[in-house]
This record gives sequence, C-alpha cells and structure tokens, in this order.
Amino acid sequence: MSCSHSFGPDFYGDPYNASQYDRPTTLADALASMPDEQWNEMCQNLWPNRGVDCIDLEFVFVEAINTNTVTNLCSPAEVWINSDGNWTVKVYE
Repeated sequence: MSCSHSFGPDFYGDPYNASQYDRPTTLADALASMPDEQWNEMCQNLWPNRGVDCIDLEFVFVEAINTNTVTNLCSPAEVWINSDGNWTVKVYE
C-alpha cells in the first residue's frame, strides 16, 4: 500500500548540499547515494529523451516530491521517484 508524503522539511534535505551515506536520512542524500550504474539506468528508463548528463539531482528530487508517494511511513521510508513506483530510494531515521 502506498501513501502521500507527510514529512517535515528535514526529511527532504537540500539537493544543493547532498552527501552520500550508507543510510541516508534525507531524500536529497538518498538520491545522492544511488550508485552511478543505478542512477544512469533510472535516468535512461524514466527520461529516455534526455541525456543522462542533462539530469541532475535537483531534477530527480523535484520529480520525487511531485510524485508524492511513499511505500511506508516508518523507517526506512521508501520514497517513489516515479508514479509507477519502479524507482525508489530509502530514507532512514
């Protein structure tokens, strides 16, 4: 079952100052922590008409926020990047 986001601003983080972590605690950090191979595959799958080099973290961050869906509300929250839920990231407490 999926539901809408219901988190405070700290959950989302700052896409301009994101860092890589094993257990990211913000959406921005979770996106920054995606392995390059997974990131490239996601970009090619979701936005085939755009070059991977033209898709930055801010773009994907906004897409995930606009999708406004999570699989669960407990940690780790699985945040959907696209409306089908084929691409997700996990955000930990």
